[in-house]
Amino acid sequence: MSPEQARQRASYISQELSRIEQAGGLSAGETFLLRAGLIRATVADEQQQVTQLHALKQRYEADTRQRNAQATAQPDPMFELYKVRESQIVAETLSLQTIPNGLSRDEYLRRRLQAEREQLLGDAERP
Repeated sequence: MSPEQARQRASYISQELSRIEQAGGLSAGETFLLRAGLIRATVADEQQQVTQLHALKQRYEADTRQRNAQATAQPDPMFELYKVRESQIVAETLSLQTIPNGLSRDEYLRRRLQAEREQLLGDAERP
C-alpha cells in the first residue's frame, strides 16, 4: 500500500474509531491505544510520531478532565439513589439478629445489594 493509501485508510479507521467510541463500543483507553497504533503505523518520521503521540495524549487527558468535571457537576441520579438504598440495606442487615436462609451476613448483604442494583438498572431501562 502506498503512503497515501495508508494515510487514507488510517483516516477512515480513525473516523470509525470515533463513531464506535461515541456509541460506547470502545472505552477511551482502548481508542487511545488504537489511535496510537495508527500513528506508529502511518507516520514514518520518528519526531512527527512523538509530536502526534504527545498531542493525542494531551487530547485524551483533557477529555478525561472534562468528563470528570462533568460527572462531579452532574452526578448520576440513579447512582445517588443506589447510594441511599445501599446505606439503608447495610443498616437493615447489621440490625438483623438472624440472617435468613442460613447465609453469612456478608453473603446476605452482597445478595441484597446485587438485587438492588439489578432493580435500579431495570427501572432505569424502562421508558
